[in-house]
Amino acid sequence: FKVGEIIASIGVHPGFDIGLNDTKHAHYFANPDRYPIEYRSYIPFTDYLPTDLRDEIWVINPRTVEPRGGKIDYDVAGTLSGNWFLEGTTSLEQWSRQLIFARHELYADQVYISDASPLSDGDGKLNQGKTPLLWFIFGNEPLPENVTPASGKVKYSVAAWWKFRASVPPSPEGTLMVELIQDNKLKYEWFPGKTLDEVVEFTSSARMYER
Repeated sequence: FKVGEIIASIGVHPGFDIGLNDTKHAHYFANPDRYPIEYRSYIPFTDYLPTDLRDEIWVINPRTVEPRGGKIDYDVAGTLSGNWFLEGTTSLEQWSRQLIFARHELYADQVYISDASPLSDGDGKLNQGKTPLLWFIFGNEPLPENVTPASGKVKYSVAAWWKFRASVPPSPEGTLMVELIQDNKLKYEWFPGKTLDEVVEFTSSARMYER
């Protein structure tokens, strides 16, 4: 091939994924049985590039926080940090039943909360026009890795993550309240339009998640 030569097209998708698996490397997940081997062994393709080529990619890579190639394993046992699944979830294809407390893939200095409950499970076509609830936290505290069962009820004031990148600071869109009932059991509720002071107790709409 020559520089600038088109070698393939990707249709209507706005990008493409490059994935590598190294089965000698296993990411940590609090409940590894939920994940097939490919999830547990994903690695950044940049790990296998020669230094000079990797440096070229870093020039155009918008992620500035280490590891520059990204990170998927944010589970910290006994804390809020990482992946959670609605009680009774049996498959990773059940997107709507997943909840994540991690770091944004580009702005990794920011805690990123993803509540996938608005999505439909199964065929991706069912999710056209639907998006998960994706938030950044005002003040970025408390960090999920510092939230334990001893923390009791914890409240987060949040707004859509992309609004934090705008020139005008966003206003809060609501409050999340979470409580680690046990190391691997989480109570969660979203209170749209409510301030921190207005949220005191869970309601019957609270959902229980587990690792």
